[in-house]
Amino acid sequence: MALDNLSVIRNFFNTSGFNRYNIYSLTISNINEESYDMSNMLASSIGFYNLRYVNSLEDTQYITNMSHMFNGSRNLIHVADFNTQNVINGWNMFYLCSNLLNLPSGFENLVEGYQFAYQCSNITDISHLNFQNSLQNAYQMFIYCNNLKQIPEWTFPNLKNPLYMFWQCVNLQNIKNLHFPVANTTQYLLGYCNNIFSIDNLTLGNVSGYYTFYYMGNLQSITNLHTGNLQNTQATFYQLPNLNYIDQLNFANATRTISTFGGVPKLQQAPNLIISNKTNLQGVFAGLSLTNAAPWINCIDNNCSLANVYNNQAQLKNIPDYTFTNVTNLSWMFYNCRNLINIPNFHFVEDCDTTNMFAFGANIKTLPYPGFPTDMQSIFGALLTTAKGTS
Repeated sequence: MALDNLSVIRNFFNTSGFNRYNIYSLTISNINEESYDMSNMLASSIGFYNLRYVNSLEDTQYITNMSHMFNGSRNLIHVADFNTQNVINGWNMFYLCSNLLNLPSGFENLVEGYQFAYQCSNITDISHLNFQNSLQNAYQMFIYCNNLKQIPEWTFPNLKNPLYMFWQCVNLQNIKNLHFPVANTTQYLLGYCNNIFSIDNLTLGNVSGYYTFYYMGNLQSITNLHTGNLQNTQATFYQLPNLNYIDQLNFANATRTISTFGGVPKLQQAPNLIISNKTNLQGVFAGLSLTNAAPWINCIDNNCSLANVYNNQAQLKNIPDYTFTNVTNLSWMFYNCRNLINIPNFHFVEDCDTTNMFAFGANIKTLPYPGFPTDMQSIFGALLTTAKGTS
């Protein structure tokens, strides 16, 4: 079947009873330059239940809106490459095209990618897509693309919303050189991507990293992770049972780091830290069982605080020699770290607050001689009522 004019196509497709046609192959050509809208053109909602092949889409260089164009065409297998250079709106363009084997190339000016390839579960390659400089909304853009194996080395200078962008792309392999410098949130960005073993050189956005790495069962290492613009890192690393190495974390703008880690049992070496005087590290390692403190901590401003950073790390044993020339608060830093092997050499400014830096509670049990005497129990009980913490 061949059609040659957008107005003719629209009139034809909207005729009553069109959904009775079985169109297996389609060619559209001679689209005039006054028509910029092909939205909903070939969607299943207007009858394209059995469309399988689009052999040719010609003269599409003026089209700016292709939203919902193939929406719900579950039997669509192949779309021939066509000119996408001026397409701005690709909202739901290939939504639920679950048998589609390829995406057209280009899209150099695509801004709206909301659910662009939602559940295109047979797509294996997206390296020919060139929207990285224009894209602003990638919400659920490639969600459930189960056969997608590689993300190109992309930088998105204008992308604000990559929420769920690669959610449950279960065959994605290792990530390298992927950057979202201005994203408002990277929530669920790589959730349930269980075949990723390593991530190298990834930049998260400028507000929240909440649940960025979510239920990634085989992820083992993260290197060159750029988080310096994040303000909230709560639960950034969540349910990662095999993650055992992160080289560094930049918390220069982080004002909320509590429970950054949740369900990460194998991470025993604290990553190197970069902090500023904005940084609040209280509860940052809560939920971990660290045995080794960070090899180095870089304080880039004056009046930085490391208060509570290793608070309640009961398994912590090894601390390097630290020199803190810009730190004014070390209070409660190693509170309740009961298994420290040695106290290292610390160098810090004269007026630094070291209140309860190494304080930990006491558990007293009376025993026969030479154990703790029963007669001393009441005395120490009274004493401990004046101490901070739990004894």
